[in-house]
Amino acid sequence: MKQEDRITVYQTEEKPCLTTGHRLYVIGGQNGMFPQKGEHMGGEMWGVWAPPIKLLDGFWLELDGRWLTRADAFTALPYGCCFAYENVSGLNVERFQFVPQEEAALFVRITLENREEQPWQGRLRLAVKTELMPVWLSDRLGVRDGQDRVRRKGDLVLGKDEENPWSFAYV
Repeated sequence: MKQEDRITVYQTEEKPCLTTGHRLYVIGGQNGMFPQKGEHMGGEMWGVWAPPIKLLDGFWLELDGRWLTRADAFTALPYGCCFAYENVSGLNVERFQFVPQEEAALFVRITLENREEQPWQGRLRLAVKTELMPVWLSDRLGVRDGQDRVRRKGDLVLGKDEENPWSFAYV
């Protein structure tokens, strides 16, 4: 890929970035976070959406007890987004996210590069906040948002709205 096919920002902020396909999209900040923003639905515009529903408020990484709250670099690519975190617990961390054009799916790849001489031993954790809910003005159509129920089945996490057929899964 040529350099002009990408845009990289080194002073990341809460400015929006999108990872999109035809059936799912992610609205997050260039810093890798998911702030609670929104005009039509207060605090609900950013996150993971599969219209006509919202799936997640967002997802976050924790490395050795330290939340990765601000990416050192953000790169927008024609096919996804990349967030780079430098020298966290002796590691460089990269989060790449991609949405296939015709699928309601999000793929997230985490790459850890050890900067130290000795082998790294630590803990990487993914935190996900569910928010199965209908889009703006759905209440005018009589669509009610039910309680989200989440359960674990081995490595698979399943979420379901109690009053609607909406659901999600992640590994």
